[in-house]
Amino acid sequence: MVEPANYVVITEAIFDAHTLKDQAMASGGAVLTANQIKKLKLLGPNDGVILAPDNDKAGMQSVIHNFKLLDGSGFKVYYSLPPQEYDCKDWNEIGEKTNDFSSVKKIMESNINKLNSREMVRLRKRMAQLENRK
Repeated sequence: MVEPANYVVITEAIFDAHTLKDQAMASGGAVLTANQIKKLKLLGPNDGVILAPDNDKAGMQSVIHNFKLLDGSGFKVYYSLPPQEYDCKDWNEIGEKTNDFSSVKKIMESNINKLNSREMVRLRKRMAQLENRK
């Protein structure tokens, strides 16, 4: 359940939203729509929006794209990616791999970064690393 005037965590898939529990909702894809932005405004997450996409190139690109949409709509924007040491694509997979779904929210929270130009550079470097692994 999302409480007004708090924060909202946005994942790509519903399984990730269920794994992250409170304040989490699935966008149903990587890129937010104008209609979803309108609905977020109704919720009024004063503490900001945390983008928590999959740990892949499309997920990282969605952070960059969605930042522009959300920032332009007046939201404070943060992001959190599944840590590389888990070698998992998404938040639900971390729960499956560790067999400890209850700790996944803490892992996500410990990896939250405020989006700014320095973080955009970091994201682009991480995307390049993924490309080089192929």
